[in-house]
Amino acid sequence: MPVQRQRSFREGVWRQMSLQDGAAVDWLDAQGWEVLSIAPPFRLRADVIRTRHFALGRIWHSPARIRLRHENARKGNFVGLISVEGTAAVTCEEQLITLRPYEVLVREHDKTLTITTGEPTTRVVLSSSWTRLALADPTRARTREPAALTPNPGFVKALLGAATVALTEIEPTAPGFSGVQRSLESLLNAVVTATDPVQLWSGEPAHHDLFARAMHVMALFAADPKTTVTTVARELGISVGYLHHVCKAHGVTPARQLRAYRATLAKSLLGETQNEAPRLAQAAEASGFSSSRTMLRAIRDSPELP
Repeated sequence: MPVQRQRSFREGVWRQMSLQDGAAVDWLDAQGWEVLSIAPPFRLRADVIRTRHFALGRIWHSPARIRLRHENARKGNFVGLISVEGTAAVTCEEQLITLRPYEVLVREHDKTLTITTGEPTTRVVLSSSWTRLALADPTRARTREPAALTPNPGFVKALLGAATVALTEIEPTAPGFSGVQRSLESLLNAVVTATDPVQLWSGEPAHHDLFARAMHVMALFAADPKTTVTTVARELGISVGYLHHVCKAHGVTPARQLRAYRATLAKSLLGETQNEAPRLAQAAEASGFSSSRTMLRAIRDSPELP
């Protein structure tokens, strides 16, 4: 079994992995990613190469919330996330960053990093040492506030193309693999050095209307039963009172909108059938409700979201 193979690892090659539910959770855990919540059935597909000082992976998974464990991270390493498909909410150093297709995030490997997705997403993950990244100004990516890079798509396509070939056709034991590794690091270097970061957090709600950001956070975190109006405000970096003020200007309340997002998720999980008790309980749990009764009441009373 693939999961058993990687439990003794830290080094290895996994190609065309296709796992579901518990097996997928176990495999991610062994790769250093803690699964905090999922919307069952949870599915995962992956290609990964891991050597002693380098890791490269292309991972697709259904909606989930996962956290990079850094207790065993090698000091001086970075982790790069290159978004391919779908949108993810990345919490890095207590700041929320929206990572869209062809956007890139590069941070220290020993920093807390949580990824929340409300839709199937694909990303390439690359980890190596800062010295091998060979930035002309090594402090450029290391000291600034966490932010998504939005480079020219051509840069990212070149990096993704090289990563795909490495993951599907090249063995890490091949004599020339060190050159492939250097090429990937150089391409990521080009993305970092040729791009001005899009700072998603500032003192003012620039780039995105604050109400729209609040709705985006609710949509992404609605499946987590621990999500409340307070935690949404915390993710946005504002007070609960100010969140109420922002929502009131749009004729709604934060609690009502959060309930509406959960109801929308529940309806998508239930489909056309709403009368099977086990299925109701499972949908309620996966959409963040405390009970199926609460879920059904929210479905009945919540407005349709745009």
